Amino acid sequence: MPSRLLLFPALLTAAAFAQDFRGKPAVTIANDKIEITVLRQGAALASIVLRDDPSKLNPLWTPEQRPNGGFGHFICVDGFGGMSPEESKAGLQGHGEALRTEFQVIGPITQDGVSTVTLTALLPLVQERFTRSYELRPGENVVYVRSRLESLVAFDRTIAWAEHATIGSPFLERAVTAVDQSGTQSRSRPYNAAQKGRRSLDSGKDFTWPAAPLASGSTVDLRTAPISGATMDHSTTRQDTAQPNSWVTAVNPKMGRLIGWVWRTSDFPWLQNWQNYPEQGVLARGLEFSTQPWDVPRREAVALNPMMGNPTFRWLPAKAAIETTFVLFYTPVPRTLTRVTSLDAGSGKILLNGTLSVPAAGQQ
Repeated sequence: MPSRLLLFPALLTAAAFAQDFRGKPAVTIANDKIEITVLRQGAALASIVLRDDPSKLNPLWTPEQRPNGGFGHFICVDGFGGMSPEESKAGLQGHGEALRTEFQVIGPITQDGVSTVTLTALLPLVQERFTRSYELRPGENVVYVRSRLESLVAFDRTIAWAEHATIGSPFLERAVTAVDQSGTQSRSRPYNAAQKGRRSLDSGKDFTWPAAPLASGSTVDLRTAPISGATMDHSTTRQDTAQPNSWVTAVNPKMGRLIGWVWRTSDFPWLQNWQNYPEQGVLARGLEFSTQPWDVPRREAVALNPMMGNPTFRWLPAKAAIETTFVLFYTPVPRTLTRVTSLDAGSGKILLNGTLSVPAAGQQ
């Protein structure tokens, strides 16, 4: 996936926001295969559906009550998790400034069958500009996402950036929907007795994905949600920095639907697995590829460096910009597909398990 990023013009327009999603201004773009809806707030990807699906099943998380927070695939930049006391006093909130910022929009633009929408915003508290484009190409079940984070200050700084990709009910189904990924070397999130809450995993234990240690002494397969019980567990998996790309997928074989992400490992060397399984209501599961292993304040993230051999933060140079690119795909699959054992994003297509090709996936 070469690091190609569109250059964005300075002239902006808000004409695209004729629609709304859960009462929030939104823009929709589509090709012949899929349709996506992007929010102006946070430039979040709120929905992705198959054009020929009469049920319009959206695999992304849409919580029942969440007026100001993130849902779907949202961006945590610059900041992931809580803030330090000083940052909170200065006005920063959890998961970074972009999440609650109203973005300006360019487009949508369609040229030669390729549809693109671009969103950009100044983040005044952290003095950064964030710009993101979503692109759909004809005949493909793939969303191409390119982002640029520009520093407006004259000194190098550490930054926290997480792509909080989140799946939810009804696509996320207990004991059915299965998650697979490229990494194996993992660790459960450390916690103390006062923080235990609904956690079922043992605290701060290394394991090989997906067999995670339970506090009870046994293990659990993290690929699927437990058939019952209210839990909220969190683990992280180190991605292999010797590999150019990393990936994560979620498949619901009963529905015959699969969603997945592929990103550059050098951009995001961690995959966090956040599981929010209430006894009743909407299930949520974060498949969060990020610059750090946990959603913690940046001081804590820097203090962890390195962890399990991987960096735990990223540098943003003075008066400069860094760029990332990843792809998201959503596709019908045979109901016999219950797991993804391999994913190859080369040669102009996405190949699952060595045989199943995502329809007409192009070159990033």
